Amino acid sequence: MSPIQGCEPGVVGAAIDSAAPTGIICDGIHVADEMIALATRARAVPDRMFLVLDAKPTLGGLEQFELYSPGSSLREGRLPELWANAAS
Repeated sequence: MSPIQGCEPGVVGAAIDSAAPTGIICDGIHVADEMIALATRARAVPDRMFLVLDAKPTLGGLEQFELYSPGSSLREGRLPELWANAAS
């Protein structure tokens, strides 16, 4: 997703400036707490921001599971294989 950068609003800026309902991942990893506060205050229409949890099946459950080949395992509270597969 393209970020706000210089003079270009990108997808993030366009979403914040729109009247459309917009989600934001509030986990302190994907988006900093300060940016969540800024995005919420900057909305063109109030009460159109919804919070998204990026929880995976390992939360309170298995420490390893098969989602993408060759599988994913929990390391330091994160699933690094999922990030690598999603980026490719």
